Amino acid sequence: MDQLENYLGTLKKNVQSVLNSYGSGWSVYVKDLKTNTSFTINDTSMYPASIIKLFVMEATYASVREKRIALTANVKTLLREMITESDNTSYNSLIRVIGKGNFSAGCSYINNYIKQKGHTGTGVHHYLNGCQPAA
Repeated sequence: MDQLENYLGTLKKNVQSVLNSYGSGWSVYVKDLKTNTSFTINDTSMYPASIIKLFVMEATYASVREKRIALTANVKTLLREMITESDNTSYNSLIRVIGKGNFSAGCSYINNYIKQKGHTGTGVHHYLNGCQPAA
């Protein structure tokens, strides 16, 4: 365990050094999945930006597993564009699909899903880029 702690300590110093060269505004969380040992740097709340799209993707697949929605060609396209192109319109559309046409209902489902997974510091609350998706 001492070797792991030394390694993580060195890693933390190296990451901190890199972050210092970029200025403020960064947070980092590192966890060894075998030992559950972890560290954070600048553990503060921040706007999730496009990171929230990963939660929407996960909730979309959960909706499919629960048979709430079907994994149609359209849903696959929206997922691909949301993740590979960081497309905000696809993000907005997926939330409406999950909500069966209702953006607020989609937000509620996704937020409940996120909380069930233990992520209490984030959520889906509004359209991205202020654009409302077409149906």
